[in-house]
Amino acid sequence: MICLDRRPPFFFVATLITMAVLPSCDRLPQGAADPLAIVRDSMGITIVENRGPQSAPFVLSEEPLFEVGAGRPVEETPLDPTSVFSAADGRIIVGDGNQGGWDAVLIYDAEGNFLRKVGGRGGGPGEFGGQLWSAKPHRGDSILAEDRRGPSVKVFGPDGTYSREVSIPRLLRERPEGTTGYSYFFHGAFSDGSLLTSPGGVFEIPPEPGSGWYRHLLLSVHPDGNSWDTLGDYRFAQSYWDGRGQGEFMYGSWIFSLPYGDEILLGNSSTYEVQILGQDSVPRLIVRKETPPEPVTDEDIGALADWIVEMVSHGPGSGDLDLAQIRLGVESSPRSETKPAYSNVFVDGGMNIWIERFRWLDPWALPLDPRPSTWDIFAPSGEWMSELVIPAGVVLVSVSDGRAFCVQVDEMDVKHVVVYGLTRS
Repeated sequence: MICLDRRPPFFFVATLITMAVLPSCDRLPQGAADPLAIVRDSMGITIVENRGPQSAPFVLSEEPLFEVGAGRPVEETPLDPTSVFSAADGRIIVGDGNQGGWDAVLIYDAEGNFLRKVGGRGGGPGEFGGQLWSAKPHRGDSILAEDRRGPSVKVFGPDGTYSREVSIPRLLRERPEGTTGYSYFFHGAFSDGSLLTSPGGVFEIPPEPGSGWYRHLLLSVHPDGNSWDTLGDYRFAQSYWDGRGQGEFMYGSWIFSLPYGDEILLGNSSTYEVQILGQDSVPRLIVRKETPPEPVTDEDIGALADWIVEMVSHGPGSGDLDLAQIRLGVESSPRSETKPAYSNVFVDGGMNIWIERFRWLDPWALPLDPRPSTWDIFAPSGEWMSELVIPAGVVLVSVSDGRAFCVQVDEMDVKHVVVYGLTRS
């Protein structure tokens, strides 16, 4: 059996509500002879079934407009970026942490020139004792950054000045015998400033041997960190139960959970679907796209084994590991019959929903043989507006004001934060 740390790289987030909906009246876009989207209302829930994009695709500029931090000393350039976004005034914010980064927030002007580094490893105010896993925007143009030591979220002002620390509640749950736990997460901020977080998850043993799900609570934590509300108990990542113990489930699905204004976006990658729920856990919108399931093949398992062996071989203490045994563990582990429908989800400033068609199991990583990937863009109404193709070797992280913020990995496996122009074809 493969023993992986149950934190990323295998992405996690999310949550699912199991519900039954009864079809009611259908309506088609006005004047549509062959509709690209069928909209149904079912018990007060709008369901949008998408068949094709409504308009022409987006395209990237042929070359990046610029590289963030290019030509600067290594101390002023990203090493292992986990998040990149544009502030309201155009400044570019890079959260750099994960496995080998600075564990700091790097701030650049709108042209990618270095301004300031805040945070860094340490135990002082505003420093990160564990990994800085992600940085996210906050109301008033502030910056939020997750410290995995706390677990906590550090709050920095628009200029990078350290403000305060908000603890992620640690709510202990009994873990069934033969199972492992799953780490806590910070998912982002609601428009009122509250933080969407989850404490550690536990594996829910299925009635019969087979695939099962981790579950965790979603919490809305007050901006001052002194109180929180429980939003529900949700599934969020697949694993496997053999009747005696828990093991890996290759190409298993996960569920994304993101703040969506003052609502919650839940994306279940088992099928091509996302839901928008109020904080009372009641869905108001379900967005779907016709996507045939793609089977998991022996070649897919081989590619995953190659990737894991490559990743492990460069880690600390790798000389003591039996890489052949790790490969065998991957190849002999239970697998999903089909791949997840998509790899990543984010929301832009216009509340449009961006969904990446399945590319790889880790949204921030690339397979050893990367290929171009495609993102679908959905309007707040749920209709499929457009699509965007991203070149091989490039990971799209966010979009803002006609620019696409990406991480590009070169032939030496070095990561570069690059900014492309974004237009309609």
